[in-house]
Amino acid sequence: MLFGAGVDDFLGNAGWASFGLAGLVISWLLLKYLPDQEKRMERIVLAHATEIKALNEKHDAQVAAINEDWMNRTRDSQKAFEASLERIHLHNRELIDMIMKRVRKEHRLARGNEEDTGG
Repeated sequence: MLFGAGVDDFLGNAGWASFGLAGLVISWLLLKYLPDQEKRMERIVLAHATEIKALNEKHDAQVAAINEDWMNRTRDSQKAFEASLERIHLHNRELIDMIMKRVRKEHRLARGNEEDTGG
């Protein structure tokens, strides 16, 4: 006679409060399971945020270390470049001085020859 029973008899004639097994499941969903799921999601999001923060800090530390290494290498290469430029400058200065001495000597010799010839 289960099939002969009306829908109201199956639900208990008392609305949601006496909904039977279905009411119990809905109550459990609304009062226990869904709030627990929300708390679980909050924990997951918090754990994810904590992990992302740790990864960002690790990444920032690695980037800072790489940047410091690059700055040191750049500073060292810049010092070496400046030293090589200084050596080139000194070498060129020596060449110019040597050329100027030779030009002055040749000029004196040429003036001496002019004076000897009376010119």
